[in-house]
Amino acid sequence: MIQQRALAHPFHISVLDIYFKPAQKVLQVEGKVFMDDLADAIKADTGFEIDYDQPLPKQLIEAYLEKHVIFSVNGKAKPFNFVGMETEDGAIWIYWSVEKVKPKAKVKVSNTLFIRLFSDQQNLVNLTDPQGVRSERLTQGNQVAVFELRNQ
Repeated sequence: MIQQRALAHPFHISVLDIYFKPAQKVLQVEGKVFMDDLADAIKADTGFEIDYDQPLPKQLIEAYLEKHVIFSVNGKAKPFNFVGMETEDGAIWIYWSVEKVKPKAKVKVSNTLFIRLFSDQQNLVNLTDPQGVRSERLTQGNQVAVFELRNQ
């Protein structure tokens, strides 16, 4: 449950941290968004208003993510497995995974979280593989990040 509505914030940003695990052939994804932005987006998409005194509506959050964060590997769309979520100081951490990802694959991440709602929205995408971290800043004019996975 969320105890109170998140405080207003002067910028609109989300972060996706993607960790490639070559031995497991999986992308582990952690996403952090402001709770009030997510609530506004769900309301705009569905008309459902989040009650901050009730448990988070997992199905609505999953549906919003599936619509606005799309992974493809070597040109083929890959579904993700929703793992869970937790709240932290007006933000929500969302966890999911993308399986059957081979080393040296080309991973494309389309991230349109909150783009329709906020003209200043920035979606940061960080990918960590055994070679290190690479990052892309996505905005209304650039909503796709492409990474070549490296396993050594």
